[in-house]
Amino acid sequence: MKKTILLIAAIFAMASCGKTDPTLDPDPILPNPPAPNPGGEVLTPDDQKLKLEEVAENFMDEYPAAEFEEFFSLADKFADTYLDNVNESYWDPFFEYCEERGEEMFFFEDKEEEKNGEIHRSWNVEAFLEFSDIHGLLTLGATSATCEDYDGTKVVFSLGKDNYVVELNASGKTTEAVYTYENIYGYEDYNGYWDEQNGYWVDDYVMVHSKNHYHFEVQVPEKINLTVTKNGKDFASAVFVFENSFSADGVDITMDCFHITATVTIDGHSVVLGKSGYDAATGKAAVTYALKKGEDVIVYGQFSGDVKAELITEDDEWSGGYDTYTYLDCKLAKNFDFYLDILGKLQVRGKCSDAVSLAENVENFWDAENDNQAERALDNINNYFEVGLYYDMTSSLQAEIVMDYFVEEDDYYGDTWYELEPIIVFPDGSKYAFYEYFDEDSFTGLESSFELWLNLYETMLEHYFD
Repeated sequence: MKKTILLIAAIFAMASCGKTDPTLDPDPILPNPPAPNPGGEVLTPDDQKLKLEEVAENFMDEYPAAEFEEFFSLADKFADTYLDNVNESYWDPFFEYCEERGEEMFFFEDKEEEKNGEIHRSWNVEAFLEFSDIHGLLTLGATSATCEDYDGTKVVFSLGKDNYVVELNASGKTTEAVYTYENIYGYEDYNGYWDEQNGYWVDDYVMVHSKNHYHFEVQVPEKINLTVTKNGKDFASAVFVFENSFSADGVDITMDCFHITATVTIDGHSVVLGKSGYDAATGKAAVTYALKKGEDVIVYGQFSGDVKAELITEDDEWSGGYDTYTYLDCKLAKNFDFYLDILGKLQVRGKCSDAVSLAENVENFWDAENDNQAERALDNINNYFEVGLYYDMTSSLQAEIVMDYFVEEDDYYGDTWYELEPIIVFPDGSKYAFYEYFDEDSFTGLESSFELWLNLYETMLEHYFD
């Protein structure tokens, strides 16, 4: 039963700042959810079971296990050839090459001195990374993984009679991201010693003050392009486009803008991340994504909302005033909207008016000690969000998802507590708990199909990776 609910459940995830050069956009997809067509027949609860089963069956038809067998077979051969069956020294040349390059990028400094009977330590770490510095030619041979200097980044290997080349290139303007922070703390360190003159052990402690300073600089390119060829022909690719606006002092989540667009394609299947990120100036965060098969969009989703984030640094009250810690605090998180479309047949639209208040009321629900407190928290939870189910890109609301609760009891100790559960509500007034509506009797055909679909994947994974 849980498998049926899992199959029909939705996924969503954040979108954009600034304006991306369209020539750098690796795979433009719908920037916004399409407006629903007016009208559409409202189906009965029983007819909707048939509709949901149809959508699920069509989704499984788009992703049969056999389509991914070549990819899993390749991954298995690679692991078997270059990871599982190589001697301990196989990767030594690669690690030595990386270590030499890494020494140019990192700086470490550790100091310790004594003042007035107390120890003062300082630990300074600085890292300077530019993607253009990550270069070299890695050749996975029969006896070792050899590296040599190369104007770019390339990996060459063979599997049977097939030759593969993986190449990484960075292009466009670079943006410097700087992040600096410190940890300050103090503690009493045990410093016991043996008193030779008096012949006994002396318990002693010394106060230690420690200051750790970290400074990271990363040159972020505008575009990263990864290509994989098999016997000279395209096999897989990945394109990442970054657009960032960093403050003068480095990365500041309260001031800056982060934006990424990406497309990863393997053998005709693509995962697309379109115009996703966070803009502190406007307090907007969003994600747009899609699963594509060739040019067909199988799953499309978007999530957006108002967020205002701050990095807060406070003293740790348990350290006696010596320690500090930094955490991310969302002062504002509201007006979230999300949209999910599967094959143009099933759409889920939802929104939340205040995510912070919603989270607070969920906490209040967990802390409820009686029915009145639980029901009051539940009412507030349902007031802060709404989720609707639609079909075939039409505007007719087919069902709503709300939250309800039930009382759980420990049979042994007699303790009781409250649990939340989703309820599906139909326009005719009927409503069901998920476990009631998605029951095995109604979805017998889907249950069998999903079991077979899942078993084929499990069998293939066990065959290649056991």
